[in-house]
Amino acid sequence: MAIKKVGTITHEKYGITVPLRLDTTSMEFTATWERPTPDATGVHMVRHSERGKDGEEVRDAMLAFIDAQMSIEWEPVVEVIPMHNFASSEQVRATAACAMAVTRFWLGRPAVGDMQRAEWQIKPEDRSTTSRPFYVTSSDSRMVYSKDFTFPYRAKPRHYGAERIYLAFSEELWAGLTLIEQRINEARRMLETMLGTDEALDRVRELGAQVLPALLAAPSETESINDV
Repeated sequence: MAIKKVGTITHEKYGITVPLRLDTTSMEFTATWERPTPDATGVHMVRHSERGKDGEEVRDAMLAFIDAQMSIEWEPVVEVIPMHNFASSEQVRATAACAMAVTRFWLGRPAVGDMQRAEWQIKPEDRSTTSRPFYVTSSDSRMVYSKDFTFPYRAKPRHYGAERIYLAFSEELWAGLTLIEQRINEARRMLETMLGTDEALDRVRELGAQVLPALLAAPSETESINDV
């Protein structure tokens, strides 16, 4: 297999150039636009390719993709990730966790290609060239397309991890969610502090002594079912 460059696709309006290559074995043309995009782990390369037997069709498809990418109207979105803790060991009698991560980003819905995600701090003029594809999975594990991605939306994890909830951004919503996140973190820190002193542990024991009689008097799940 031999691949050689046979030309350059140039989008005059945006000054973007993409090499056009030919696979001389399959006689297929390929054009790949590579652009760096930042995320939480650093800067990565995002690639989009067009390929086909007709070089002019590949050229036209790439120019149309660049047009769609560079003319995106961006909308602000809030992403909420509720985090749950599940105990797998039978030795653990019970477990509970209350935590969530809240972030915001810019969502793009280009006329051609996948939805795009740009980080919140990116300037408007740089979003189209630094965004990355944004994929959402439905409850039945299918890819969600732009027309079906409406707010609020609960997205199933693609591989593993927590469910994600997407909401239309507003300043009031963001203020409320960040306040809730702050309160959760404060409660966690308070609990960590309480469990570190004898006085606090005594208070927890007193609380347990107050609720224990009620717990012992409550019917078990089996008894409740049998009574129905």
